Amino acid sequence: MTMQTQNPNAAHSLYVLYETLSDEAQQLFLQELSTKQRHKVESVLKKSSCDPDMFESALLSESALAEDWLRPEEDEAWAHLQSDK
Repeated sequence: MTMQTQNPNAAHSLYVLYETLSDEAQQLFLQELSTKQRHKVESVLKKSSCDPDMFESALLSESALAEDWLRPEEDEAWAHLQSDK
């Protein structure tokens, strides 16, 4: 399922829904999202004319960023977007 958000309120609503999930469900959601994004990145890079070193660097960077997104500091940084939590 591909979803393109044209309305910023839709993105906020999805975030609010995400926040209602248990911590375990949030982790599973983020892992699934990370996997899907990794597949998209791999597909784009394989079709592009980038060199293999650049391709490998992009994949490694994506993985490192995904780990950062799961840290408590990230939750704190985005806390101002939470409503009533």
